[in-house]
Amino acid sequence: MATTNLDNYWNPGCSNQESDSQYAADAQRLGGATDPSLFASALANKHFYQDSIVRAALAAALVDKGLSPNDGSANPATAFNNLVAVLANLVTFTAGDLAALFASPVLTGDPKAPDQPVGDNDQSIANTKFVKSVLGASGGYAASLTSPSGYIKFPSALGGLVLQWALGDTGGSPAVNMPVAFPLNMPAAALAVLGATKTGTQTFSVNFSGNSWLLTGNGTYWLFAIGH
Repeated sequence: MATTNLDNYWNPGCSNQESDSQYAADAQRLGGATDPSLFASALANKHFYQDSIVRAALAAALVDKGLSPNDGSANPATAFNNLVAVLANLVTFTAGDLAALFASPVLTGDPKAPDQPVGDNDQSIANTKFVKSVLGASGGYAASLTSPSGYIKFPSALGGLVLQWALGDTGGSPAVNMPVAFPLNMPAAALAVLGATKTGTQTFSVNFSGNSWLLTGNGTYWLFAIGH
């Protein structure tokens, strides 16, 4: 466990110490102590207090990173060498160390990534703006998940595939309009059409006219079409 003995600071009670405004205006702080002169204790206490606060904060930050700064048990040479080694560990990183910092990082808050153009196809990060641009591009994503008719249109960047379904009645309304038109008129646009009887017992057939299904038979049928 990392430790330090540099975490105590001078004059924690702030007694006999200049205020911030007094310290800012102190002539000895501004011009240095002349020779001979007396160094006021209130000025010295303020100076030592500030220096020790910075030292203690730096030591605490180093300990938080797993380093152990200390004063070398009152041996100046040991203290100096120890702190040199600590700071060297802090500022010296190998390529592997840097890579480790960015290996599977866990990001928090609202991190940003550069915007990529629609159609980009590499290992770039796709931010939310890119995803929205792809979905909102010409021929973008759309859906109506209703019953008995509905559809899902994939964006052009994903091939522009259209899935849709409807309920048709051959008895009363043989022409069943699709929920949404294929970009191409049927039958060229329809890759497959599937049907199933809902009511009735006879078979039925499906023909195309523009963007409608034409049903023949007797009964009510579920239809499902895949196209583009």
